[in-house]
Amino acid sequence: MLSVIRDIPNLKKYVDSFYNCEYRSFFEAFAEILQAIGNDVYLKEHVGYYAKEMRLVAYRQYLESFKSVTIDNMARAFGVTQEFLDVELSNFIYSGKINCKIDKV
Repeated sequence: MLSVIRDIPNLKKYVDSFYNCEYRSFFEAFAEILQAIGNDVYLKEHVGYYAKEMRLVAYRQYLESFKSVTIDNMARAFGVTQEFLDVELSNFIYSGKINCKIDKV
């Protein structure tokens, strides 16, 4: 990774923001990385799977720090809408990939 980090645009921002738990920056750089993967002849068919799995890892990392968190706070941290996050987390919870629950009041 370190040997190509300067050759791939936004890769350093992508890795650093994930490491530093800066999820909004992570998602911004992530979008650019996904676009680059989508343009690659060999990797483009896997871009959807990679995107889903990396979002899952980021959500798990974020949720690990909290006993309770609101969808609004999490959506602001990631820079996405509450609706998107609600659907995404619901799917991950239903499939057993994230161990948490959504309590809508």
